[in-house]
Amino acid sequence: FASLTLSRLLYNCHTWSPVSTKVVQEWQNHIRKPLGLLARGHTLGVSPLELDVPTLCGLLHVLPPEDLLHMARLRYLSRLLRTCPAILWQMLLDNETEQHSWLQACATSLGWFRRFYSDHFAVPSTNDVRQWIPLISSDAHWKGRIKAAGQACKRFRQAEAEAVAWQKR
Repeated sequence: FASLTLSRLLYNCHTWSPVSTKVVQEWQNHIRKPLGLLARGHTLGVSPLELDVPTLCGLLHVLPPEDLLHMARLRYLSRLLRTCPAILWQMLLDNETEQHSWLQACATSLGWFRRFYSDHFAVPSTNDVRQWIPLISSDAHWKGRIKAAGQACKRFRQAEAEAVAWQKR
């Protein structure tokens, strides 16, 4: 139930621009109370009110909205590379230096991918979207790679959440 609700909340949010980290955190915190109600039996005796959204999501074995946003943005980037008109690319590149531009957000998502995807796939050592374009546009398994990074992130969030709950208990 929780993952279905989070998926509905994230429909097309990867195209939001400009959106700051602060806005994403505020938006994510709006689901804290419902998540707390869902996680009551999973908090290892700790009050859900003492836990943040990523911790609650980890205890529920679902990804927090911020991680789902990274995944959605990276899936959209692949579609964008295949079907984007030149004028849209030019607009994105012209606004790259603006605060909270979509390409900056995309670079953050690429950093998230580099953090959670395994080392057996040669990824660029930078988060610059331009260096990732040839790799993403020619990779037939890009969606699967994003899914694998999401699974690794979910395991990481779960372990982190259990550690936080144990410490608070």
